Amino acid sequence: MRARPRRGNLPGEDRQLESRILGSIASARSTPFSHGTGPEKPRCLRRGDSSTPRQCSAKRFNYMKVLIVSLYPPYVIGGGEVVVRKLAEGLVSRGNDVVVVSPGKVKQVRAEVVNGVRIYYVPVKNIYFPTDTGKHRVLKAVWHVLDTYNPLMVGALAHVLDVERPEVVNTHNVTGFSPILWRVVKERGIAIVNTVHSYYLLCPRQLMRSGGPCSTLCPECCVLRYPRRRLSELVDVATGVSKFIIQRYRQRGFFRGAKEFLIYNGVEHTPKSPAPREGNGRVRLGYLGRLHPIKGVEELIRSFLGLPPGQAELLIAGNGMPEYERVLREVAGVRNEIHWLGYVPGHELLRQVDVLVVPSLWHDPAPLVVQEALSYGVPVIGARRGGIPELMGEGTGWIFEPEEPGALTRAMWKAVESRCDLVTMGERARKWVRNFTPEAMVNGYVAAYAYAVEKNAKTS
Repeated sequence: MRARPRRGNLPGEDRQLESRILGSIASARSTPFSHGTGPEKPRCLRRGDSSTPRQCSAKRFNYMKVLIVSLYPPYVIGGGEVVVRKLAEGLVSRGNDVVVVSPGKVKQVRAEVVNGVRIYYVPVKNIYFPTDTGKHRVLKAVWHVLDTYNPLMVGALAHVLDVERPEVVNTHNVTGFSPILWRVVKERGIAIVNTVHSYYLLCPRQLMRSGGPCSTLCPECCVLRYPRRRLSELVDVATGVSKFIIQRYRQRGFFRGAKEFLIYNGVEHTPKSPAPREGNGRVRLGYLGRLHPIKGVEELIRSFLGLPPGQAELLIAGNGMPEYERVLREVAGVRNEIHWLGYVPGHELLRQVDVLVVPSLWHDPAPLVVQEALSYGVPVIGARRGGIPELMGEGTGWIFEPEEPGALTRAMWKAVESRCDLVTMGERARKWVRNFTPEAMVNGYVAAYAYAVEKNAKTS
């Protein structure tokens, strides 16, 4: 049986806070919304295989009350927050009751309902907000220490848990709350599913020190990692968005005793092929994303300059720090085959290019841009980094080794030489990406929740 909530001895608890939260919850519940037409039959995934679902005990969980803890739009750091929104709304469409608790730039708890999801934005009690950038390294160090074990964030979350009483809590991005939230949840006898989209629990720099992937552990990471790893033992089910990131956490001793689920992010399948791309006979290569050193943009430009003139064009879509953009433009020089588009919506670029290049230097766990490109029938040239190779099926593009001199230039030249086969490769890509539907993603999470609830019931 679930343990009774403990309401009297929470750090930072006060009755004014409780009154505000109860008022917010009452206000949010009064907003009418539909749960959809009814639940689909959930499926559960075999460990390590998102493409071969099987029926499991999840079929008994046609309706659940799920509380998700994560940064939530409009507060976005990367693709993880976009995925969480799709998950929450997908669960609601199946008849589940979904509550999201997110850090927010608010002075007190604020509640609202968006597309059937009840969202509670909670003030962050740290020295700055998680999405703020450009802070001095001393301030960053203080922030990360506090975000490792922050008892000041317990009160608001505890009160929401006590009133909402979910069956399962799914933590995604614990930034702002700190891993102490797992203890708060487990004290109430609630099942915990944690999803890793990033390496934040392992390394505040996301495994990128001195401009390249970390090969050894730095003292700073060792200090911050120990309490995070100990608290992770409270998690019932650990899910990850790629095999690579699950293995990284397992190797570092996280989530001991937790069942592992591999759940790839889901992307919408475009209903039809994009309009024919008009051009001048050159193969149009594209880059879509932030202009940041870890993304490999400079290496992409230098590699492109190694191609024979007149054979290809490079379209760069994205923004970055002005100083870094100036560096990139200096590297590109006056080559008129390189076009700077600034920020444009992803679908606009994908309708203009023949091939997308994802030249990451860091171990990107599961970049959505790969799946999005494939859904538009655009083959991908991807770095052998993180989960990128997992997302690319056979014959949907080319994989290159970032550390191998000339490897990216050769991969782009293969794309140029294969210009007559790009349409066929694009159709193959569109078929492959059907393995990563939003429905399959939601099925995976429903199965993970069901397993966690059953496991928690046996151990409580």
